[in-house]
Amino acid sequence: MKKQLLIISLIVLCVGCEKHWAEQLNDEVGRGLAADFEDGCLDGYRMYGYDASYLHGKIKDQIAQRLPAYKKISLSDMRRSNPLIYFVALKFEDDCRRKVMKEAVERFRLQYGAIEHPMPEESNQGWTSRDHCFTFFMVTESDEVYALSIDMSRNSGSGLWSRGRDFLYGSVSVPVSIWDASLPDRTSPEQILTQHYKDVFAVYTERPFNYLCYNNISRLNNFRQLRGNSVFRLCWSTPKCMIFIPEYLLQ
Repeated sequence: MKKQLLIISLIVLCVGCEKHWAEQLNDEVGRGLAADFEDGCLDGYRMYGYDASYLHGKIKDQIAQRLPAYKKISLSDMRRSNPLIYFVALKFEDDCRRKVMKEAVERFRLQYGAIEHPMPEESNQGWTSRDHCFTFFMVTESDEVYALSIDMSRNSGSGLWSRGRDFLYGSVSVPVSIWDASLPDRTSPEQILTQHYKDVFAVYTERPFNYLCYNNISRLNNFRQLRGNSVFRLCWSTPKCMIFIPEYLLQ
């Protein structure tokens, strides 16, 4: 009897190991590893009144819809693609996460949640600065164009992650110490949280790019027609927080 149980256990283990990475991803997202919403917080971070409870469902639906296409892609090719980022937030706050007290000083911060491709040096609770850059464009009522670019590889932060078989699920909080900007006051980027703009959106790239090419409204109009996983639209704003959701989750 013990021998039979051992054989059954080995068969189950082997079947699990052979599961396609896309099916494994679908199962892990379905179990709630991405976009954990609890007590008004997303992945443990405050949302300032924004109801992010639907995000997990939206991500689950997107992964399920993409499953046939994903199954045609190798895991190595998938790891060379962009991470699946499901929110980006600019905040001026302390870093008191749910159940975790990190830093009680209010600072300008960038937070994002994602399904990431793990790096060898990372643990479940760690985060290594990556080649991620978020550039935010703001259009005033008079059609002036401002920009703020934050290169994550030049700013130190912390992250809380759950490790799946092939991917990491979680969020990062980074106090912004180094930035580049085309703003009226470049020394205080947090000022954008309290200003009113006609349009605000963000773009994800692996590295910084020359955003000054889009410093007038006619050039920006073409650029902001971009669509895809790397374009984020502003969906919530308070004097303390701006929350951006990727366009693929707003469809």
